[in-house]
Parts: sequence; C-alpha cells; structure tokens
Amino acid sequence: MRIAVWQGAFASSIDAAIDVLEEAATDAKEQGAQVIVFPELFLGGYLLQNAASRAATPDQIQRISDVSARLDVCVVFGYFEHGLYNSAMVIDAGTIVAKYRKAHLFG
Repeated sequence: MRIAVWQGAFASSIDAAIDVLEEAATDAKEQGAQVIVFPELFLGGYLLQNAASRAATPDQIQRISDVSARLDVCVVFGYFEHGLYNSAMVIDAGTIVAKYRKAHLFG
C-alpha cells in the first residue's frame, strides 16, 4: 500500500482547501497512492477566533467524499466539526469510515 502525506500552508477558506485536497489527491493517485493524509485542522486552520464559523458543512464533507469516490482513494483530514470539535475524518472511496474528536484541545 502506498500512502501520500500532504504538507503545506493552510488555504484561505474551506472551499479553497477542498480544491487543494482535490488537486493533491489527484496527483497522489497518479503516483500510485491509495491513501492520502492531510494535517490536523486542514479545513479551517488553527485560528480559534471565529472558529465556529469555519466548521465544515455537510456539503463540504460531501465534496470531499465525491473526490474520494471519483479517484477511488482513501482521504484522511482534520477539520472543525460543528460544536467546535477538533476532529479527523477518514473517507474511503466515497464512504465515511471513521470520525474522531480530539479529547485534549490545544490552547
């Protein structure tokens, strides 16, 4: 199994981050990766100010699911979940297979 790990600057918005995710996942798939892992809080970034407004919406999660299904890859990413949880999600071939809420928050 080939696993790709993405590292870079946080995008200016969740939608921009999903665009980055799609491009990175496409590149990783072309190089033979079956899993691509993005950092903690990849969607939304680390700023706590107005973090609730940067919680991922169901439509945004669906966009990632669609990318995963289209490319037939497993995508792991961090995001702010509604209720201000620092969470991670695993989507494999378009299906959400795991969610995790971090128990000990930063700051």
